[in-house]
Amino acid sequence: MKTSKLLALLFAFCLLHEMGFAQSNGKALTLADAIRTALEQSFQIKIAENAVKAADINNHWGTAGLIPTAAVTANKTLASNNLQQNLTNGTIIKRDGASVNNLNAGLAISWRVFDGMRMFATKKRLEELERLGEHELSRQMNELAFQVASIYLNIWRLREQQTATRDVIRFNEERFKLAQAKFQAGTIAKPDLLQAELDLNEQKANLLTLENNTRLAEFNLNQVMAQPANTPIQIVDSLPALVELQLGDVLAKADNQNPQVRAAKTNLAILMQSKREVTSQRLPSATIGANYNFFRNRNAAGFTLLNQNYGPQVNFGFAFPIFNAGNVKRQEKVAELDIENQKLAEQQLRLQLSTLVQQAYANYENGKALFELESKNLVLAEQNNQINLERFRKQYITAVELRQSQLNYANARNRQANARFQLELAAIELRVLAGDILTDLVPKLN
Repeated sequence: MKTSKLLALLFAFCLLHEMGFAQSNGKALTLADAIRTALEQSFQIKIAENAVKAADINNHWGTAGLIPTAAVTANKTLASNNLQQNLTNGTIIKRDGASVNNLNAGLAISWRVFDGMRMFATKKRLEELERLGEHELSRQMNELAFQVASIYLNIWRLREQQTATRDVIRFNEERFKLAQAKFQAGTIAKPDLLQAELDLNEQKANLLTLENNTRLAEFNLNQVMAQPANTPIQIVDSLPALVELQLGDVLAKADNQNPQVRAAKTNLAILMQSKREVTSQRLPSATIGANYNFFRNRNAAGFTLLNQNYGPQVNFGFAFPIFNAGNVKRQEKVAELDIENQKLAEQQLRLQLSTLVQQAYANYENGKALFELESKNLVLAEQNNQINLERFRKQYITAVELRQSQLNYANARNRQANARFQLELAAIELRVLAGDILTDLVPKLN
């Protein structure tokens, strides 16, 4: 079969790999770059690619049995015999150590010109097997892209939480300084000063935990990109604008181009061709053969001292099956059951896929609403925190009230980052189910 589109896509990855891992030049690693790197370097993708190449090599008319076969044979025999012959005319020949020199050589060509259309069914099955390998490669590429995107988005979320925590630390440092000044002025009690310091240290501890979790996530990202775990990673500061997804479009794409659905269709086609191979055993078969033989026998003694013959030979063969104990009929029934089971499995897969799309789209819609709400809440919390900080300076509110305001701001930042993470993850899951995650996330490669 012709080179698959997926292999061409992988070749395009290699041609467009201009970054050599972008952060080596100080450039932030985008999500598209991370997916591209993983697809280029992943061991599992390379293994799947080799499986497709092997299926392509095996998809040949010679494997199917249509092309004639040829063989050259030669045999040389040397012997020393003790000979005694009594001929009908009364002659007696007796000789010890008589040499024998035999040479037998030939060229044979055989061609099965008809086998009940089995060879055509086999060739079609080989084509479907190659296509099945392509669908498996596509599935692994989609899943790897989703895995990279999940880890990448988690790193982004953790860094957003780090930024939020640093802001809270800055607020707590200012609050601690104000508390120190007020304590020295005698306007607040020491417990308020101690609480301000405790809150500051708590946020510093939270920042250390977030930084460690980020490092662990970067190790995971390097692993899926087939890079050393300690390779530096600097992702982009902000995510691209959201792409609006429609449920009807996702369902239609999932039903037509999801790799698992395509693989199910291909498996059905393979089983149907296998049944054709079984049915072909009911039909006659015909072969044509051609030989050129050379035979020479030399004897040092005996009635025949030299026997030599050579020349071409053509033979035709025909076979018509009459009785095979019902084996073909049983094999056909089993093949029909396999086909029926595959049809049922495909229907089940389509139903499961539809359910997964509906669930992912519900998460996507919920994520959009939640992200919009949390973005508004963040603006309100930030404004409220700034106002309360000024009010605390002027002693209009207590340290406890300011602390609660700062916690509200920190929680709002974290909730917004989590909402964006969940929204992006739901959108990417929809792209995976639709089978076009690479088209959406790495558009330059298509």
